Amino acid sequence: MLKISKLELKNYLKDNIAVFILSVLAFTFACITINLTIFNYLQADEFRRDYEQSYGNKVFYKVSLPPSSAVFMRIFGDSNRGNIINAFQQLKSDPLFEYRYRIPNAIEFFDFDDPSFGAADLPRFHEEFLRGYEEGRTEFALSDDFVSLKGLYADRLLINEPNVRVASGRWFTEEEFFVHSPDDISLPVILGAGYKELYEIGDVIKNAQLGAKNPGTLYVIGFFDNYNWFYDNNNERLLIDRCMVIPFVEITYDFILPDGSFCQFARFAYSSAIMMNARIVAADYNAAAAKQKVYQIWGENKLYEFELFDETDGALRWLFIAREQTLSNLIISAFTLLVCVLMFLIQANYKLNKYKKKYGIYMMSGITTKQLLAIMLQDIVLMFALSFGLLFALTEIYTVIFNSDPATFHRFDIAPVTPQTVIVLLVAQLFLLLFIGISGHTKIHKADMSTALREHE
Repeated sequence: MLKISKLELKNYLKDNIAVFILSVLAFTFACITINLTIFNYLQADEFRRDYEQSYGNKVFYKVSLPPSSAVFMRIFGDSNRGNIINAFQQLKSDPLFEYRYRIPNAIEFFDFDDPSFGAADLPRFHEEFLRGYEEGRTEFALSDDFVSLKGLYADRLLINEPNVRVASGRWFTEEEFFVHSPDDISLPVILGAGYKELYEIGDVIKNAQLGAKNPGTLYVIGFFDNYNWFYDNNNERLLIDRCMVIPFVEITYDFILPDGSFCQFARFAYSSAIMMNARIVAADYNAAAAKQKVYQIWGENKLYEFELFDETDGALRWLFIAREQTLSNLIISAFTLLVCVLMFLIQANYKLNKYKKKYGIYMMSGITTKQLLAIMLQDIVLMFALSFGLLFALTEIYTVIFNSDPATFHRFDIAPVTPQTVIVLLVAQLFLLLFIGISGHTKIHKADMSTALREHE
């Protein structure tokens, strides 16, 4: 039986090599469309889960400002600082919405006024804590008398995030969000889990440059749990395991100093970050009222240029586009598979009609109907295997070629072959074989092999 199968396959490929190659290419295209459909579906489903986890049943507005240097200078100039502070106080205390203004920013340690300051005076850290570590730019973050570490300036609401938890120590008190004198900058710091082996609660970290005239001091009050993260103002996950987290402080003193100068630390405390990196979060049932109240506050403080961008609406549109794309790919995949099924059925029927005399001889020689069916379908099984292999080969070749140029690779992305794709393709091939096999089995039983043997006698 095995010898007959090999001979039949060899003779079929010899006589129908062009048809076989076209069949392999056709089913490979079907595999590619199925893989693309599954890839898009998984992406859309992941986007949906991220959307639900990030936004839930709330509406997120992102604060924006026209890209104009003149507008920026007017809004955040010293003469307008009082309006900024007043608007900030109103926004963070309004009960209609949450005002989130946490921002990742480097915390620098140096003292250029002290010639004796050196590496021994820098805080303890690992290389991965340096600013720019992930981008390979740590050469700008470390020298003999300077270090720039990853930091996070936290608002009061950060601790309410579901994936942020203080493992040991405590969260900031309300009083610790205020600074009472520009000459005494001493702030609490909660360190990411990566710092646990370097510091203990109660340790003091000196020479932190926080916008004041003189270096500030940080005192450790706690450590975050492992793998703590939150969605930042760009709705991207920010891991804080390697961060120093300090409160986004406010001032209680007059920002116009007794000598008439403007306090440098006040510029730092009420910088553009509290507005330009802020989000308004409201329940969906009162989102319109919250939006109206925000614009009212800005109007009262002559901050007319600020705008709110509906972040959740934009995310919903992307989710809709992802679902539409998945549906389009599904339709193409179904049509391609239908064409392949018809093509395979035509080929099986053609082989049965062309070689039914030979098949009759095989059956009279003792070969069963199932064995004969296996002989008829072996070229389709081979075609399935080659198409599967070609799908993997094309994906691998594409990845190798375009990975050599990361910019090009990201510009021309490709859907990788996922485990879900493998399972779906194997199931689809099994069903195709069953369908074609049942059809062929029926036609073999209907065919009169004895008559076929007497044809042309």
